[in-house]
Amino acid sequence: MHPTTGMIPKSVHGRVLTACGRVWLFLLLSSLLTGAFVLTGCGQKMSKPGEAPGGTSFPPGEYVLIGVWSDFPGTTDIVVTTGGYVYVAQESSRVVAYKTFAATPHPLIAPLENLVKPVLLAEGPNQEIYVADAGDMTVKHFPRGGGAPLQTFTDAAWAVFGGIAVDDKGYLYVSDSEKEFIWKYTPTGERDTLGGNGVLSESGAGIGYVMHPRGMSFDGTYLLVTDTGHNQVKRLATDAVASCYLFINGPSPADPFESPLDSDSDELGNIYVADTGKNRVLRYTTLGVLDKTVNWDPQYPIGPPVAVAARQDWVYVADPANAKILIYELRN
Repeated sequence: MHPTTGMIPKSVHGRVLTACGRVWLFLLLSSLLTGAFVLTGCGQKMSKPGEAPGGTSFPPGEYVLIGVWSDFPGTTDIVVTTGGYVYVAQESSRVVAYKTFAATPHPLIAPLENLVKPVLLAEGPNQEIYVADAGDMTVKHFPRGGGAPLQTFTDAAWAVFGGIAVDDKGYLYVSDSEKEFIWKYTPTGERDTLGGNGVLSESGAGIGYVMHPRGMSFDGTYLLVTDTGHNQVKRLATDAVASCYLFINGPSPADPFESPLDSDSDELGNIYVADTGKNRVLRYTTLGVLDKTVNWDPQYPIGPPVAVAARQDWVYVADPANAKILIYELRN
């Protein structure tokens, strides 16, 4: 470059162009071999990590849509296990374990057998998977590697599965959205002696009671319950009847939840709510304070979310209206 004019001399300019040509030839050959094509250098702008495709930086501390899995109609539940396996209950006909960030069945997990109409999922204390099967009204307990079930839970009282969860000791919790009960079962399948009949909560007006309960999860201490009929998400004690430690109504009295269907928590105790009626997924702190809207970006609208699963910095959202599963990542 000329020290005064800032112009590149022709001789140098020619060498730059020649170098660019060699770079593009290398990239072209690489793209043919790998199936990937990268635009970089020679006048092309490459977005930095944390930037939108157009080069606009995302707001710090927000979630970014990093993956869209298409052709997932009829998804009813998602679980992301501690080991990073993504289990999806789809079209009430199958449950498949996928890789963490790819819609590819995981080669280490065998197909889950003996399922009739699987609708809900939960992870056990040793990364096993529990499946609520509406076809024969059972909950089947599968080993970490898939295959045939290890155990089958059943109760003649069940009518319509709302949600299932498993705690760190292997106790199973089943919510019935029609009968408006939440039952607790021992690891061997009997009703727990809690309250004399294994009822953790039931229909009622008190804060610890539920109405049409749906998705549930265990946060390490409490049972997180999506109380759809009351438009709330609650933390219930697992060793007492109708004992509520926290409840969330929505962002504000003027902006309450509308028919939320699922909730989950991450390793830090943050609470994620699929606010289905308002097409949004919200994150709350462990104290119940609104922290973030996961799908804040209006460029990427979603349909009514029916399931949410959180693991570390990632949030998975089921959007069956658009036959998609969306993956969001927290960018700091």
